Amino acid sequence: MAVHLYEGKAALMSRTPTRNSAHKKRTDTLIPILIVAFFALLVSFWQGMNAPMLLLLGVILLACALTYISVQHPIVYYSFIIKLFPWWAPAYHKRGNAYWWCNEPQRALADYDQAIQRQPGYADAYVDRGLVYYDLGENQHCLRDCEQAIVLNNRLARAYIGLGLVHNSLHEYQQAIEDYNRAVSIYSFAYTVTW
Repeated sequence: MAVHLYEGKAALMSRTPTRNSAHKKRTDTLIPILIVAFFALLVSFWQGMNAPMLLLLGVILLACALTYISVQHPIVYYSFIIKLFPWWAPAYHKRGNAYWWCNEPQRALADYDQAIQRQPGYADAYVDRGLVYYDLGENQHCLRDCEQAIVLNNRLARAYIGLGLVHNSLHEYQQAIEDYNRAVSIYSFAYTVTW
């Protein structure tokens, strides 16, 4: 079962610029909020409202707009966040993910490098950089990064999936099966519900 789940690169690494249903769901809930906030702001100008209420409506409208931009245009959004907080590693990591989804692996690698430089213990950035290396056919780099991620966080299932992908491509099937099974055991443990 584990090999079937992660057998092909496409099952794990489907990176397309089209929006999935989760993105659509988030934007579908934001649009009515934006419309209501906009009309509330318009009515407040028309009828004359006090300054604190205008400020509150403006903040709501700005928050909705930024959330909408973060969903529809993540590269623009995270570039803006990086300008505000250039020391914040997760912003580089998220923008790297956006570049990877848009099939720009070199820019993704540059952002993952920046995230790792700013926060050397950032295991997720190591895994994603390793998976980009795997996409580029650089298996040794992928192994190195996934193994480093496991050293930093041995409960990171995606790192074991990366190792499994590399071992599978090197025809080391038994090792790949062990890596996939380890990933599945971590995922199944994470989603176990106890009563």
